Amino acid sequence: MEYIFWVLLSLFFVFLGLSVYAKRTAGKTKFRYVIPMVVFTLPVLLLSGIYVYYHTQLKPRPTTSAFLLENEEFRIGHGTKPQPATLDDYVQQTASQIGKFNKRAESFWPGTSFDGAVVYFISNDRKNAWKVEYDGSYTKEENVKSVPRHGSVLGYEMEFFPLRVEIDGVKGMVIVISQDALLDQKSYEKYTHLGTYDPLLTYIHEGFHLFAQDGDRWENADVSTAIRENALDNLEARKLRTYTLKLLSRALQDEENRDLYMKQAVKLHQEYKTTFVKEYERVRYFERIEGTASYYEVVASLQVSYPETIHETNYAKAVALWSTHRRPEEVLGASHEAYELGILAGVLLDLKSDPSEWKEKIERDPETTPMDLIEGLYTKEELDEVDVPEISEEFALSLLEPIDRGQAVKNNLLGFLYHVFF
Repeated sequence: MEYIFWVLLSLFFVFLGLSVYAKRTAGKTKFRYVIPMVVFTLPVLLLSGIYVYYHTQLKPRPTTSAFLLENEEFRIGHGTKPQPATLDDYVQQTASQIGKFNKRAESFWPGTSFDGAVVYFISNDRKNAWKVEYDGSYTKEENVKSVPRHGSVLGYEMEFFPLRVEIDGVKGMVIVISQDALLDQKSYEKYTHLGTYDPLLTYIHEGFHLFAQDGDRWENADVSTAIRENALDNLEARKLRTYTLKLLSRALQDEENRDLYMKQAVKLHQEYKTTFVKEYERVRYFERIEGTASYYEVVASLQVSYPETIHETNYAKAVALWSTHRRPEEVLGASHEAYELGILAGVLLDLKSDPSEWKEKIERDPETTPMDLIEGLYTKEELDEVDVPEISEEFALSLLEPIDRGQAVKNNLLGFLYHVFF
């Protein structure tokens, strides 16, 4: 597909040349040449427009971020450490983090191990690849085309492919990385808490799906009603969910009033579940599966990225600092909100209950979510002590700006077409 544009352009010029030649030699226009030329003109113009739009509007551009979050205990973010300038430097750094992660994987979630899994990093131009082993050792691949799933790479700044022994001959995953994205620090603000452009999050998150949730310890849930959806038309539901996230963040950040904010969050979540029953049926699965994977990703990545200051005794405070930079109204989407709910609820469960016990409950009961367990911390009488918090009109209005579906759909479509044809 990537050569179609050049084939069409070549054919356009061929028929253009034939039309001009016929006009000069025969003195008249020959429609058998003109008509194909016109036919090829339309897709050439369309693809040219896609190419120009991508390179002027969508392609990452070098930017520098000095962003950091800090308090008396922690300093996290781009501004805290030197940034790798090349993919070779980046892979060297990430391989070391992967080695550190795998030594401690089970401490972040009991019974979890990526043992024996490898990860291949492939540049999105498909010209370079690296193989990182379970222990963090790595090599650069001489024969890039021999890397599993090489032919599947479209060229996006980030792509992910699972690898299974029975299909690919190896256990692990392929992650696509990009030199352009590496140098465009400001466009990857989600990752600034790690201090670098960092598909390490993808390795941890997707690895948790592959090697923990797909294992024997996790009971399979009924997925017949699960649907990934944004439901952005349902503003009232988005308001309840995102304000619940705001309250959970406050609970994490304010130890003195933690129970108050947690109870308020539970009350809002209960209102959401009873008011929007059908939507909740569709996203409940993601609160369990994606929510816990996101919890695992953030808790593990912070400790791996800042081992000198963040460890198993204080990581909750580090996540609280991380949460100060998150804006719930920017993670809109029914199923997408489930990711964030899992992070915040999971860390609060670590603080308010036995960390191992709540994780085992999630594994064994396919209907239980982290928010269900938060709700179970309080009696009905305790919950009745607090009112459902009133959500200000200002907060509701703040949700409208991120809901620009037309622009997002257009960018996603044009980005997809660019990577298919170029």
